[in-house]
Amino acid sequence: FNLVCKKGVNIIILSSDCTGGRLMNDYRMSVNTPTVNYWSSAADFLTICEDPEKYFSTPFQLEGQEDEDHFRGKLGDVVIHLGHEYDAEKAVKRWNRGCKQFLRAMKGPHEICVIMNDRNGFTDSDMARFEALPYTYKVIFTHKPYESAPHSFYMKGEDHLPFVKIMTGFEHLFSVKRRYDRFDVFF
Repeated sequence: FNLVCKKGVNIIILSSDCTGGRLMNDYRMSVNTPTVNYWSSAADFLTICEDPEKYFSTPFQLEGQEDEDHFRGKLGDVVIHLGHEYDAEKAVKRWNRGCKQFLRAMKGPHEICVIMNDRNGFTDSDMARFEALPYTYKVIFTHKPYESAPHSFYMKGEDHLPFVKIMTGFEHLFSVKRRYDRFDVFF
């Protein structure tokens, strides 16, 4: 399976980490989501996906800086992490701009694509929540096979790991293919 979407439709990517932002850049897509340079726990990401309009309309409350390029904040009851930014004001502005672009894209013809992985505290019970999400286009990259989860994509050879490696990394030192290129993403 793949994430093929119809032409003339706004493609909105909700991604549990930087994978969505990298894909939008690689495919030269409009950035109409705040989930770029972002991550959260698996449970909080699923909560956002269950009602994105609610969460992307909720004011972001900056809680502080986790390290030199990583800020932490809350959207109501969920914790989010804004990464790859050294300035708190810029990080919050980027998040707020992404929320506005998401809400604007939702007003026209659109398809939401959800991209997740089994990192950030993912549990087997989260798989049931992921599969229950009401989106046609969704994929979760996993370090082990989930035969009962039709939207999971098993990253072969990673069974010995506790979760998948970072999906935006390259396959190997001299590769031009990223790890997510194993999956047929076509927009």
